[in-house]
Amino acid sequence: MIAAVGTGDERPAWAQYLSNASIGIEMGAALAVGMGIGWFLDRTFGTKPWCLVIFTGFGIAAGFLNVIRAARKAAADEDQL
Repeated sequence: MIAAVGTGDERPAWAQYLSNASIGIEMGAALAVGMGIGWFLDRTFGTKPWCLVIFTGFGIAAGFLNVIRAARKAAADEDQL
């Protein structure tokens, strides 16, 4: 991602690196939230391990959805340059 010279709206390189690094954090957070909800529901309703398995899948799906959205946004930002 090389910014165009002289456009005045380019972001510094460190901001681009942090934006890309946040994708992994978002993936991990979505997975952790899904697993946490599943664990809580399993303990509440005694359905061990089904809610954990189902909500872990939801967390993985949400994480990948966040990655896809970030990739599309990065591609759109790259096209604007």
